Amino acid sequence: MNKDNLVPDIDDEEIRQRVESLVGGQGKTARILDCEKKSSHVTEEVLLLNGKPVKLTGVLGEKIKEALKAGLPPPPEVLSEILIRAGIESAPVELETTMSVKSSTKTSELSTLKDSHGMLIDEKLKEFEEDDEYESTNVEMWEKEPEHLRAQFDAEKAKMWDFYKSMQPLIKSKI
Repeated sequence: MNKDNLVPDIDDEEIRQRVESLVGGQGKTARILDCEKKSSHVTEEVLLLNGKPVKLTGVLGEKIKEALKAGLPPPPEVLSEILIRAGIESAPVELETTMSVKSSTKTSELSTLKDSHGMLIDEKLKEFEEDDEYESTNVEMWEKEPEHLRAQFDAEKAKMWDFYKSMQPLIKSKI
């Protein structure tokens, strides 16, 4: 803290280097009284199905993202839900999954230099932009399982379980 002023100096090496890059050698003796950094990041992931955007949100969105990042098609039941969301309801469906992930990160740095009276001496704006892109394609036939098949499967499963339970006393008696 300076004796002449009750405002503490900011002693941060990164900030000091930024000031020196703006004003050269004078930055070493400059008093830095205030500094502010701001950043923001917004991400939205969308899957295009027949040209219709479907937001990848919730549990289904996470399952689809995991599968596509692994280079695999999402599970059929997840795809069926997404097809319903997109308004595609015909069966069977030849499903071509093309995933394009584009990511762009833009960083802006605004550096201002003010004198001890608050007067603006210099101001610089630096912008950095980073773009990333990934693409994959998969084609498969999908047909929704009829409801009566699920009921028939569950009934057969119950019969097998009943048979297993009825055989337990016989198995135990031979051991």
